[in-house]
Amino acid sequence: MTVFEKHMDWVSLNLDIEGAGLKNNGELLVECKFKQFWTESVEPHSDLIVQAILAGQRAGCLASVFIAGYQSAIRETFSGSDFSGWSAFAVSEDRKGNPPLPGVDYHEDGSDLIVSGHKTWVAAVDAIDEIIVKAGRGDRAIFIKLPRNIVGLSFSSRPSKFLSEMSQGSAHLADVCVSAEDVLDDRYVSFFGKLETLYIYLAFLAFIGANTESLSLGEQSFSAAKELEDTLQGFSLKHDLDLDRIKRLDLEVQKIRESATDELGVLQKNWSTDSRLISMYSPGIQKSSG
Repeated sequence: MTVFEKHMDWVSLNLDIEGAGLKNNGELLVECKFKQFWTESVEPHSDLIVQAILAGQRAGCLASVFIAGYQSAIRETFSGSDFSGWSAFAVSEDRKGNPPLPGVDYHEDGSDLIVSGHKTWVAAVDAIDEIIVKAGRGDRAIFIKLPRNIVGLSFSSRPSKFLSEMSQGSAHLADVCVSAEDVLDDRYVSFFGKLETLYIYLAFLAFIGANTESLSLGEQSFSAAKELEDTLQGFSLKHDLDLDRIKRLDLEVQKIRESATDELGVLQKNWSTDSRLISMYSPGIQKSSG
């Protein structure tokens, strides 16, 4: 039985989660506190949809909503791998430096791979336990999961006005030695962008459901979340996504975001800046094809 088959509305679902809502979660604005909650109360659930909902309902800010969906999306994308704690998926590389920092690449050394280079955006950089990096380009591209404390891996952080409660920064790899067996199965990596969007939307709708006092908004967000659950379950079964359905769901989520602005803008101090977390995915979804 699915999450939404067991519940009729957010009220009944929220009763299963002690302390849901912003008014109860001031301390969860702190990244380390949210991670502690996630580790103790979210990670033990094997269902990635449940993880996103639970974390979304207890999120103290939209930065935590991002983390809630992001962790589930990474795990769905690399479903053949084991995870422990928070992960980051680092792809972005320097395009602005003069000269730019070298991207991440690798070479073979016997049965090992030696990986070096820089990734310029890492989410929750101060709190992650492991990082997945893309190394190489084109047909040589591989994806490797590294523990935070592996020799040769270091991180730097920097402030950001967007999702400011979440630490952000860069990863630096200097002759990191890994086994060829550590290369991840990347057969679903092309779906990551859409999976990230869908899981963040799901966490966001749970966030709305935990905080709105509007009956109409509660019903709209619950209905959209139920359809998102069905879409994500379909991916888990068939490893494909219905693009037309995603486009329709995206439009519904954008309407909910707009409707929530007056109410959530009071509860969430960075709403005007951070609600871009939800709106920024929409243009790409609506333009996508195939």
